[in-house]
Amino acid sequence: MKNFTKLFLIFLFAFVSLFSGCIKEEDKTPFFKEMLTHTLSVESIIAPGGGVAVNNRAFLNLYDGIAYLKAEAELNSSKVDFAYNYKGAGCANCRFFENVLNMSVRTNYVHSFSTLTNCKIKNVERDKNFTIQEFDALTNGSEIENLFNSKIEAGSLLEIADITDRVTDVAQGRVFAFIDKNGRKGLFKIGDYLANVPTGDKATLQLTVKIVKD
Repeated sequence: MKNFTKLFLIFLFAFVSLFSGCIKEEDKTPFFKEMLTHTLSVESIIAPGGGVAVNNRAFLNLYDGIAYLKAEAELNSSKVDFAYNYKGAGCANCRFFENVLNMSVRTNYVHSFSTLTNCKIKNVERDKNFTIQEFDALTNGSEIENLFNSKIEAGSLLEIADITDRVTDVAQGRVFAFIDKNGRKGLFKIGDYLANVPTGDKATLQLTVKIVKD
């Protein structure tokens, strides 16, 4: 009986030790945040003749990958991150993204919004030498978080980010970093576009978005 008890205790100790070792090994497994990827088209907020375009998909919800019409944005104002502006703000050669809070001060475009989100953005290809190739290589949300910690610096993001130099319509950078309305970090790139279209043109941009998943 004593031998049986001793063998049982040895077996139990070995089992507990093995189980504890497995837990420790699992604790060492790296945790990777997931990433969402979207492709979408966005159109300028400026209508022919000036003013806000009601028939253009100008308001961006980057987490869900949606570009809203003005009426849709009004009903989903807490989900809107930025609007895309071509030749607005009295600037004949401007293309830029602007957050809702800044628009509420500068224009009447969002006067019917019940929520004024305050997202932040930066042209990181121009300002941080972050390349399209680096954007394309991103595979998970942890890589995005690490970029913000090491290279992009969240505190450097602003309310507006230019695509051009406001002199010509040539893109000065195609990769943008952003922090959305809920504090989620992400980046998007814009594709080639038709430059120097008339004021009031939809001036469509194709966006590819990568954002940390909740």
